[in-house]
Amino acid sequence: MDTIRNIRWIDHKARQKLTPSPPGGVQMKSHAESFKVGYSTQNSRLSLVSVARRMMQQIQRWHALHRQRQQLAALSDEALKDIGLSRADIEPEVNRPFWDEPFRRR
Repeated sequence: MDTIRNIRWIDHKARQKLTPSPPGGVQMKSHAESFKVGYSTQNSRLSLVSVARRMMQQIQRWHALHRQRQQLAALSDEALKDIGLSRADIEPEVNRPFWDEPFRRR
């Protein structure tokens, strides 16, 4: 399939007809062609740097979560009562693995 013809679109305005695309239709890239990108060594270095930066940020986030959970576990029963929680309320959060982020979109 070299060209796509007769593409129709939906227009929700009243009294308009759907019309075919012009006969000299625009040739579209195939799926494989859309991912062909020539990267120079400079771009690949930048990409490696950005991947390394993201990995470091994620490790720092996990470390912060672990540290916060340790601090939560270290609170006294009186301090937990002051913020309206009990030891049983915080137990599931304290026992979560470090990589389990509570507000991460899935």
